[in-house]
Amino acid sequence: MADNTRRSYESHIRLYLIPHLGRIPIDQLTVTHFTDLFDAIEETNDIIRQARTSADPALRATIKGRRVVGPTSLHRIRATARHALNIAIKQDRLIDFNPAAVVELPPASKPRPLVWTPNASTTGPPSTPTTRPKPADAPPGTGPVSSTSTSPPHAPAR
Repeated sequence: MADNTRRSYESHIRLYLIPHLGRIPIDQLTVTHFTDLFDAIEETNDIIRQARTSADPALRATIKGRRVVGPTSLHRIRATARHALNIAIKQDRLIDFNPAAVVELPPASKPRPLVWTPNASTTGPPSTPTTRPKPADAPPGTGPVSSTSTSPPHAPAR
């Protein structure tokens, strides 16, 4: 197993799975337990967001160094639990059903890629609010196209 994978698993287990589910015997885990876990994470996210926008410095200090757990991380936490429970099913035969596998989470949206087209640096894309400046080392006659562009994507000029 790769070091980063091991670190991620350890972090998910230490920060989320053991504190929320560690007292429940493995054969008694249910989908509701996992739903409650993710609800608790979302409640903590709300507290962090509220504290960040507070005018009270003491309240902001209570969340110093804490980050909101995003949708992608929620999916990774679920994947860690699902993997562990799959092992309990296949290798150890401790359980017959994996409750982590059926928990529904909000979709984790992937960032849209920045597509480069010829002459985008001179003509500009049809919609420029999210367009970043052309990198200094970009080939002449190329430039970024906004993710809201309606023009079809093209391969970079060669």
